[in-house]
Amino acid sequence: MQLAEGKLRFFNPLTVFLAKRYGGTYEGHKNSIKLYSIMKKELEQVRKSDYFLNAYFYCIGRKK
Repeated sequence: MQLAEGKLRFFNPLTVFLAKRYGGTYEGHKNSIKLYSIMKKELEQVRKSDYFLNAYFYCIGRKK
């Protein structure tokens, strides 16, 4: 889970509510930011795709 920025941040309370209901946490949001940062440092060609009003994402990268 990640929290939206800009205009979409209006939906963050809904995102947090749904995430809690289905097993996500705010700590998961902080962990996802950390994980993405690590991937960008340790991998190359890191691609990130966002879903559901930017509340969820997946990342793909290649070993250097």
